[in-house]
Amino acid sequence: MTTPARGQHHRNAATEIAGLARTLDLKLPDSPLVKAAYEHAEEISDPWLFKHVVRSWLFAAALAQAQQLKHDAELLAASTLLHDIGLTAAFTGEVRFEVFGANAARDFVARHGVDTPGQRIIWDAIALHSTPSIAHFKEVEVACCQYGIGMDFGGLGIDQLDRSTVDAIVAAVPRLSLKDEMKRCMCRLAREHPHSTYGTFVEEFGRRFVDDYSTPISPVDLLLHAPFDE
Repeated sequence: MTTPARGQHHRNAATEIAGLARTLDLKLPDSPLVKAAYEHAEEISDPWLFKHVVRSWLFAAALAQAQQLKHDAELLAASTLLHDIGLTAAFTGEVRFEVFGANAARDFVARHGVDTPGQRIIWDAIALHSTPSIAHFKEVEVACCQYGIGMDFGGLGIDQLDRSTVDAIVAAVPRLSLKDEMKRCMCRLAREHPHSTYGTFVEEFGRRFVDDYSTPISPVDLLLHAPFDE
């Protein structure tokens, strides 16, 4: 992917964020942190993935605005925009992609002046973005981040927003065949880094679509075959 010169890209990020805010009637922060996260996400992501993280941010911001939730808009923006670093070429496969992304995002925002409590919220939001049963009980930024991502990934909780808002977001930031691209991406993880997918939602993609994908012993068998006399 070809990217413009860094200074020009930075100006474009500010213009694009302002344009989205006007088009969608959303209060979107355009601070240096948010501009940097927006720019970084675009630089490292394929176009379909970049559009996904931007829509996730817009869905999360729209939900927070509609429900008048008290939250840190910068942390929410950075969390959603950076949540899929683990699906980029930077991913090493050493740990599950959510944790890889959380670690990378924490380092990134630390370099841009986010304090330790803010870094923790961003780490949690990204590490837990595929685990709504936990994320929804954390800080509001963590919960909203997961809601926004879930809305774009599978329409989860989409009825919390007006349909006109949903349609406007998708029109402003097209999906670019997200379903097919995400399936391909998940299958690649299961095929190339299977150990990082065990016990995650990616495991299901491996089971369904990847030849010779196998998982280690199940938690049930692990318990029943534990080496203890009962």
